[in-house]
Amino acid sequence: MKTTALQPATYANPAYITCATRQPKIVGQNGAPYSYASYDNYINYLNTNKAPLVITSDTPKGGSSKVFTGSFMNVQNGTDVMISLKSAEGDTFEVFKNQFTTEICYRCDGGTLIYNGATVDQNQSPQNTNDKMSANSTFRNILIGINEGYFTAVGPNKTLDFPGEVPFATGQGNDYAKVLHENSNSYGFPYVDFNLKVLITASPSDTITMTICTDTEAKGYNSVNQPTSGKFQFGIGANSSALGMITIGGWRYPENKDGLMVVFYQNLQNGLK
Repeated sequence: MKTTALQPATYANPAYITCATRQPKIVGQNGAPYSYASYDNYINYLNTNKAPLVITSDTPKGGSSKVFTGSFMNVQNGTDVMISLKSAEGDTFEVFKNQFTTEICYRCDGGTLIYNGATVDQNQSPQNTNDKMSANSTFRNILIGINEGYFTAVGPNKTLDFPGEVPFATGQGNDYAKVLHENSNSYGFPYVDFNLKVLITASPSDTITMTICTDTEAKGYNSVNQPTSGKFQFGIGANSSALGMITIGGWRYPENKDGLMVVFYQNLQNGLK
């Protein structure tokens, strides 16, 4: 079987980093957009063909959702309006061509749009007004259509149809998200929980505990390999003035503020024999 090697990332935009534990960690495309495939062809295809759009916003508390209709506009210049939408209530939503780049699509943030004639952030926070919710959710739903590859030149490109459509079926969209969607229950891009994955169904009576790791941590990735009993050969990292990392049965014991051997012996006392 013939295999194709991946193109290496640049030093300025690496697709992976080395953690403090010396484990490699893949950087998502929202963190390293230029290390991943460009959206230019897909966006130009929709723009050139003036693809229609029917985008429904979220429903604010005590209010109603808004349905924005319009299209891509087949423009050439970065400062031209490439997406133009209007609701039945008269609200307008516009995005300049230079505010809809690969980087912005991957990050789902970072640029501006024009809502009812005012220039605002694409991701306004906090969402403390109905206008902010309408603008934010309308832009988010457009990005879902791009990232999951639902949009076509002929349309109708209704966001309410997304749950019944097959993601990535057009051959377009976010390749990184596609791999994660097909092989795991993890997020492939920031808004994937809208349609592709529901990781947690919360219960009012349960407590959910989250552990947030820094970019240089890989905590918990190999937790299934932690040995609890038996005899294991352990190795200590070489080529350093310190002991380095200790590994036992696939479980890594990195040094922390208390020192590596303290952690090691604590784990021995907790059941490693």
